[in-house]
Amino acid sequence: MKFLRSLSIHKVWVLALASFFCCIKPNFIQAQGHGQAQNVLADHAELNFRVRIKDSECKPLIAINETDSALTIEKISFEAGAEFFELSDIITLPKRLSPGESVSLGYACFKPKIPNKKSVGYIDVLFLPKQHLGAGEVLLQGVSYEDIPVNTVPPTSPAAIINFNPVSTTHGTLLSMVGKDGEFISTFNLKNTSPNTITINSVDFQKHDGRFDLSSVEPGHTLPMDIAPGELFSLRIAYHSFERLPSYNKILIFTDEVKDPFIYDIRGLQLPLSEMEWNKRAESEHTK
Repeated sequence: MKFLRSLSIHKVWVLALASFFCCIKPNFIQAQGHGQAQNVLADHAELNFRVRIKDSECKPLIAINETDSALTIEKISFEAGAEFFELSDIITLPKRLSPGESVSLGYACFKPKIPNKKSVGYIDVLFLPKQHLGAGEVLLQGVSYEDIPVNTVPPTSPAAIINFNPVSTTHGTLLSMVGKDGEFISTFNLKNTSPNTITINSVDFQKHDGRFDLSSVEPGHTLPMDIAPGELFSLRIAYHSFERLPSYNKILIFTDEVKDPFIYDIRGLQLPLSEMEWNKRAESEHTK
């Protein structure tokens, strides 16, 4: 009989735990304007940040009452990590939540000062009645980074006239593209400095990696085209950036006059975040 009583008690605990976890479980919701956010009342909730040094990132603290009875959020406070993280725009508390109701409590923000460092903190969202140990404790994890230094190569000036002479040489000067957007276009003006009329048949790139594209050839917009001695033509090149590090390729210009293509080395760079005007202003204000 003692064994049967123990077995019955065990079954009751299993059913109670199953019922409990069907009501309180981690959940992800779509927070309007902020992508996905985790319910901070759930067990083992966490927020992860990856932020450039001296920048900041804030993520919403979304509370969802997933139980079948009302909850009251009493307080939000740091258990650890207040030196790395901060709470912003916290609503007036206490706040009562009906079953199924959700609310944005405010934001948790990470603003690192030391590069290449992982920071950890915890905030406690105190709510009553407390459901179980661990619910309402939110893990904050932040990783800081800094821009990788890159060699500065000034962009080729839009007004520059670039020599093009496939008769006497196979290589031209380096063409440099620098921009702030994920995709930008530069125009390069080329001048036929040979004594011959040059027929350009096609323009291609040595690597087809999606970084550089030929947007247009002018004048005429079509190939083949004849370029008389001393005449100008232009290449409009589009650069598509995947990262804030320089990319290199070669432009190959095929002509009737010589067997091998005429080559320009080309370099593209989407400026690092530290070079953005808003970051420069923030850095200037920070150092005052």
